[in-house]
Amino acid sequence: MAFAGYSLGGHASAAAVERHPGYAPELNVVGAALGGGPSDLQVTTRRVEHGPLFACVLFAMAALKASYPELPTDGFNERGLAALAEAIAPTLDWPHR
Repeated sequence: MAFAGYSLGGHASAAAVERHPGYAPELNVVGAALGGGPSDLQVTTRRVEHGPLFACVLFAMAALKASYPELPTDGFNERGLAALAEAIAPTLDWPHR
């Protein structure tokens, strides 16, 4: 099996490949082709921070923070930290973590 995706599909494919050993180890994943994801999240964040696409950055950060709790959040203000905590909360109960 191989995964392929572009843009948010690339992120979803990357997440599937990363999680497959613990979630579905019976699958024979042999590769992935991922494209179109932002390579510099700081630049992406600055460009979308006052628009509706900022939710994508917030949920991407929430997913990263749920997987890597040590990830720094010093760039968030109080309002941002509250939004991040709210976005992370549902992922903490996910049974396949």
